Amino acid sequence: ILCDFSSRNPFNCLEPLVKTHISKKPLSTLVVHPSSSDPTRYGVVKFNQLANGNGFFSGEIKALVEKPSLEIAKSYRSNGYNYIIAGYYAFNSKIFNYIETTPVGAKNEVQITDAISLGLAHGEKVWGVVHAKKESNVVSPCEYWDVGIPEDFIAASKRILNLKAEQLESLDE
Repeated sequence: ILCDFSSRNPFNCLEPLVKTHISKKPLSTLVVHPSSSDPTRYGVVKFNQLANGNGFFSGEIKALVEKPSLEIAKSYRSNGYNYIIAGYYAFNSKIFNYIETTPVGAKNEVQITDAISLGLAHGEKVWGVVHAKKESNVVSPCEYWDVGIPEDFIAASKRILNLKAEQLESLDE
């Protein structure tokens, strides 16, 4: 779950994803979250260059890896963070060609990150939008609550239920 409680609409964090995907026209655009905690249970990206523009940070992705070792994750760090894949994607229709040719991985599943990596290997462009506030040229992470395991889902659900009623009411305006 992505949110920014300093914003008028704290759950409107996907707008930069859509704007970037429309303007850059890549194979895929993904939301990434800057994290200084252990990234080994997530996918992480490595940027060619991270730019500060249009009110948010974004950049072309050079590489991505699912559930990296600590050593690989360290080599992907930038600006003091690993940029973990937050699970929000936009794709163009060419992604289906890569999904069809992506080898089956663990648990007999095709991973979307493997399909995106295959696209990168074939010269496709992939962009990342950083879920962070733009404070001059400093990355300041916004709220991100992983819900990939039951304990995290329960914790995120409790946080949402505890939001003040006026915060939720302002979303309807």
